[in-house]
Amino acid sequence: MIDSWYTAVKNLKAVEEKKWKFIGEVQSNRNVSPADKKGIWIKVSELEFAEKEVKKVWLKNFGPILVCKRIFKNGDVRYLITNDLELTNHDNFISHSGNRWSIETMHRGLKQACGLERCYMRKAQAQINHIFCAFLAFIKLELRRFKDGITWYQQKWDIVRDSVRNHLAMSTA
Repeated sequence: MIDSWYTAVKNLKAVEEKKWKFIGEVQSNRNVSPADKKGIWIKVSELEFAEKEVKKVWLKNFGPILVCKRIFKNGDVRYLITNDLELTNHDNFISHSGNRWSIETMHRGLKQACGLERCYMRKAQAQINHIFCAFLAFIKLELRRFKDGITWYQQKWDIVRDSVRNHLAMSTA
């Protein structure tokens, strides 16, 4: 699942050149041409969708894609696209995007909660060790999240809070 920040045509073409399939969000103002109105460009938000409908359209400067509209419980609307032209079933489309989103969530956790991107070592072995430790930390955070229902961020703040509390107790003693 690609976030809408990364679904620029240049990125999509790079994925396509590798013969990979993608599912990603697009902003509501992206230009598409419906299959029945070739050459007429409209915003993806102007497409009319029946419930659970997947449409084949032409993404401007890219080519044919499938698009579906997803409405969340809070009323948010998102538009998902894919270059997998066989993914015409709405429920399968949403299911695939959900699976890919869990990978995005893991990457976010590794970066934000486990410091994966804060590796300042130059040697390959040190970088490998850092990545390994970040994965171990992530697994521990996930286990506690499932067991105790505590988010990654709450867990991080618990450590910081305890450290500050201990430091203040030692400095006043």
